[in-house]
Amino acid sequence: MPRAAFLDFLNSTVLGSDWVRKRTPDLLALDWTPTFTTELLRKDFDLGLAAARQHEVTMPLAGNVFQLLQAAIGRGYPRRRLPLAVRGRGGLLRHGRPALPVSER
Repeated sequence: MPRAAFLDFLNSTVLGSDWVRKRTPDLLALDWTPTFTTELLRKDFDLGLAAARQHEVTMPLAGNVFQLLQAAIGRGYPRRRLPLAVRGRGGLLRHGRPALPVSER
């Protein structure tokens, strides 16, 4: 499927977001300049996890992802784009599995 057709479809559904709509020209041009960093994502997770705590809701998967983000930032990826922090050289995932020791998961 052509990238433009996919993005047109995505942007016309409820799954489309303002970010994707704004980034569509960049995505079509294969411009991967970072616009959302691990620090910004950590802030969003912080807000969501705080709301969950306030309402006594467990969010184990989100908590694990938050720990991976914190590890990425601690390893020097605070302003790197997220895919590189997760999968890039020295990233947090190796072959689809966390690269953290069991004691840090």
